[in-house]
Amino acid sequence: MGSDSWDDQLVRQGGRVLGLGDNGNIPTDESFGGKIMASDAGGHTEFYDEDSLSLRNQAAVIAGKYGKVELE
Repeated sequence: MGSDSWDDQLVRQGGRVLGLGDNGNIPTDESFGGKIMASDAGGHTEFYDEDSLSLRNQAAVIAGKYGKVELE
């Protein structure tokens, strides 16, 4: 998730809003150890656009090439 749109913020914070997580600690929190991949997608339907940063980041994670993932 890389966009700052309301929708993406809701997705990131949804667990906290719903009371999930350990004392409000959810996977996107730095204290959890989570990292947010950078994205050039303007919305959820653009994550898989050919030659996009979003797609390259997802491919790097799937291939286990974590050092190639661009983070926010």
